[in-house]
Amino acid sequence: MSTSTPATAPSLPEIPYAKSDLKDTKKAGLVAMVKRQADKWPGPDIYDAKATTIRRLKAVLLDSRYGFTRANTLSSTQNNPPSRPMSPLTQDDNDPPQEPPLLTRQVKLLIEDQRTSTKRAQTIPLIVIDEDGSAPGEWQASLRDLLERLQESNAAIVGPVRMSYRDPVDVEYWVPFVKVTDSTVLEEAQTNPTLVSIPSSSSLQLCVEHANSDTIPLNTASSAPVFDIHDPGWKPLEHARSRTSVKESSKKKDDNDVEWLKAQFETLPGYQDFRDNQRKVQTNPGIVRSWGFIANASETYFGKVSRVQGRKKIQQASINKALRLGSSAVSEARNATRILKLYGPGGTSPAREVIDRANLIEDPPQGAATLYPFLRDWAKEHDMDMDSTEE
Repeated sequence: MSTSTPATAPSLPEIPYAKSDLKDTKKAGLVAMVKRQADKWPGPDIYDAKATTIRRLKAVLLDSRYGFTRANTLSSTQNNPPSRPMSPLTQDDNDPPQEPPLLTRQVKLLIEDQRTSTKRAQTIPLIVIDEDGSAPGEWQASLRDLLERLQESNAAIVGPVRMSYRDPVDVEYWVPFVKVTDSTVLEEAQTNPTLVSIPSSSSLQLCVEHANSDTIPLNTASSAPVFDIHDPGWKPLEHARSRTSVKESSKKKDDNDVEWLKAQFETLPGYQDFRDNQRKVQTNPGIVRSWGFIANASETYFGKVSRVQGRKKIQQASINKALRLGSSAVSEARNATRILKLYGPGGTSPAREVIDRANLIEDPPQGAATLYPFLRDWAKEHDMDMDSTEE
């Protein structure tokens, strides 16, 4: 007596992606499509899920030369529907586990374009890189992500241009983070620093100016004095003198801590090397040394007795001013140093890939804008608990 095996539905060949397949697909979805067939990604450029733009992801997925395909779900369900539909975002039994969905938050950008004397407000979603900010409710986002989202919105910026953001901690300061002097697509330009701290208000002020501008005009609208002309006791000159006196007094008090810290930093190992190479694009070993100095200076003096009357301890903002760095750059240096203390040279759990990258000397050097995303992604892939590494 013969036995017959149940017939199984033939597996149909996959089909190339069409533009309609990618329409309205967020970056996380495009990344999942690429990761499903990661071996098809074209060289020689290195694929980076966070640094690669949405435009680049879509272009590669739709280019027939690279052969990215999706499951033929419509045809395969006509006969003997599978128990689980296959799609680029569906995990097969042989596929590696997919990453959890990325956490995003809405951020309101307050954009002042100095080139045209116009102001705009635009709300965009940003991926949360680090929820543990230096201030309550503060979190960090990628400036590359910010550029991509901005350029996809109704407030897209046309270059040549230089862009800066107002430092959330030191609001009197602007931090330049991208400059495009030719026809380079803005969202594909390198940003320095790579991260920005978003305050608890979930709003960020941006200044847009000509790429060859020597100075960043301050937005005085938010800090201009406001007087009530209907107040019978209003005395403009006295009010102005009073406000000026308070501002100068406050600045002088802050200088007590800042100037003292500057003198202390000069006694720390590596100070001269840090100062000589500040604002320069360094090789990876030089970046690691600068990060180490910043982290050591910050951790050594944060919380020490303040020289300012009425203030008990030295604040992080004073340390940043003494280092002549924004809060994002200091936070980046501290995070990178914690990662290297685990996986880098001499680390407690040294990893060859991290050690080799930290010691890599490229010509020309790629700088912190390339090294930091590598370290951050490595830490996430290896489930590094950033909180547990705080000293």
